[in-house]
Amino acid sequence: MTGADARSVENLGAVANEMLSALNAGEKIRSRALFNASLMDRVPESASQILENVHADGVLRHRILTRARRYGIPIGGYSTSGWFTVRRLAPVLSAAVGILLIVWFGMNSMGPNAQPPSIPENAQINMQVFPAGDLLTGQVKLAGGVPQIRDQFARTSLGDPALLSVNGRYYQMLASPLALPAEMLGTKHGDIQPLSADISLADRIGVLSNIVPEGEIVYAIGDYSTRTMVAARVSGSVRVFQRIGYAAKSLVGEESFSDTLAVSGKVQALELSGVGIINDAEQANRLIDLLLSRAQPWSGEAVPEGDQSLTIYMRDGLSLHMVVSGDIVQACGAWACPDFFEEFFKVLHES
Repeated sequence: MTGADARSVENLGAVANEMLSALNAGEKIRSRALFNASLMDRVPESASQILENVHADGVLRHRILTRARRYGIPIGGYSTSGWFTVRRLAPVLSAAVGILLIVWFGMNSMGPNAQPPSIPENAQINMQVFPAGDLLTGQVKLAGGVPQIRDQFARTSLGDPALLSVNGRYYQMLASPLALPAEMLGTKHGDIQPLSADISLADRIGVLSNIVPEGEIVYAIGDYSTRTMVAARVSGSVRVFQRIGYAAKSLVGEESFSDTLAVSGKVQALELSGVGIINDAEQANRLIDLLLSRAQPWSGEAVPEGDQSLTIYMRDGLSLHMVVSGDIVQACGAWACPDFFEEFFKVLHES
């Protein structure tokens, strides 16, 4: 924070403290303080100085919603059970004046009538086909061409998630690619067994699916771990299935989060919807390693509804998808990793 910014914060804090100190004073003094126009005249000036370098973009939005969820403040989809009490807020009201101004500024940029940014015609990322080399190495892209959320998981004709189960490990079909090249198929991983009234996807034994026909083969993909993704033929084309959590089941046995996202060293780019794209492969792999090493299982009672997505683009043209809620990522389970998002923002703004 610069000297000017620090003085502005101190000035705004002094205004707030001066106003709040009158709440315990006599009625006459209290009335004069509450309606002292000179105090109020200083607030816009201080706020303007503080907000001069604040940009109402996807990064600010993400940070506002993340902090709101973390501290229990109900904003949009981040509603929690209860507001802060006045007694708990009292010690920090002075600092909160400045914070609320920033929150107001950010929320105005994402109101009910706000439209998410659209993908420009010359966007480097193609959602159906993502050939290696489409992204320029060493570049980043801020939120101008990044939509608010990407839904890359496919569904059946009935609208159900298109699922595949292999002995308790669950996978959902991805919308892209529409056909996996034959040369990317690895070893056989299993044969689809029939579903019946007695056998369901929730069973932990067997190779089952509500989208892959009975008798089709489930394959590994290249040198990727079958704990992360597999492939199977659907309607004549080989499709990719990504590991997910299903029926309150995520990890199996001694697995860790990194087993379900074993892509270290294979990442070409990362896209956080509404925020930006990191096309520098070295930075993208470093960030993925950070996520895998520091993510902790989400311990809340319920996983907050996601409104962003993290797309992981691999060097061979494949991509994986994770739903984002604040600083929580969801795919095979829910995992909190504030360090990953802070570092993501840092790379975007320092590159």
